[in-house]
Amino acid sequence: MFKRLFDLFSKKNTKPILVLEVIQYYLDNERPLEVVTLSPEMVVSIGRSRKNNLFLNLPFISKEHGVFFKEGNYWYYEDKSRLGSFLERRSKLFPVHKKRFNLKQGDIVKIVEQEQGYFIVVKELKK
Repeated sequence: MFKRLFDLFSKKNTKPILVLEVIQYYLDNERPLEVVTLSPEMVVSIGRSRKNNLFLNLPFISKEHGVFFKEGNYWYYEDKSRLGSFLERRSKLFPVHKKRFNLKQGDIVKIVEQEQGYFIVVKELKK
């Protein structure tokens, strides 16, 4: 289901910069799928098209739903979808549509419709 992301870290760079955990959600059940480690030069796209780094196969997810990337000293998620995403931060839910926001450790990007979808959890964040 997921394309493997190649670790771009050299042997000199031993610490991960951004670690995301991808969780599938269905009817109040959560199933961890993959942990992804990003280095500063990586841009990770998510969506329904197999061209994305993370292929999320549900009909309401856009072909190019969003991207994770680093700009300056901050990591961002940018929503590029038709229906939008949600950001959960400190138990508050914020709708995001065609916007970017800087990520903080513990954030959860939610791509859901009714009782199914994906959660992408920011597990570790280092500038």
